[in-house]
Amino acid sequence: MSNLDQTLLANRLVDEYQLSIVPTRVGHGKRAFQDVDPSLVKLELIDTHRFKNGVITLTYVPM
Repeated sequence: MSNLDQTLLANRLVDEYQLSIVPTRVGHGKRAFQDVDPSLVKLELIDTHRFKNGVITLTYVPM
């Protein structure tokens, strides 16, 4: 996450997150919230969409 993302999250200015999971090799890439204070990341899953190519989009809202 960028500094802007962290600032928006800390000030409760994020309405929702849409995260896409794309099948690739395990162990590569940066984790979505690795640089964020865990107390700021309390999310509720509200929707899941699966595509035929294996991609999954998850929609979360802050709690």
